Amino acid sequence: ARELERAVQAMRKNQGFRVGEIANLSYDTNDEELKTAFELFDTKKTYIAKIIQEKGVEGEEVEIDGKKLTLKLETRDEKQETR
Repeated sequence: ARELERAVQAMRKNQGFRVGEIANLSYDTNDEELKTAFELFDTKKTYIAKIIQEKGVEGEEVEIDGKKLTLKLETRDEKQETR
């Protein structure tokens, strides 16, 4: 879960999120170990409001310990507007 948190923090920085700005995180992976890692994910430390598993999510491809997944960060407002 720690490597996953680092990847999300790097995405936040690269996408210009401010410290403390709450975001929603969507992901897609077939790897059971990564799915389990999301259950251990520290949402308070990474300022994530919701973690959503979403098949075919369009986002950034990331590799963690040789396992691939796609991550997408959105501000809470963006996610609410798309509903």
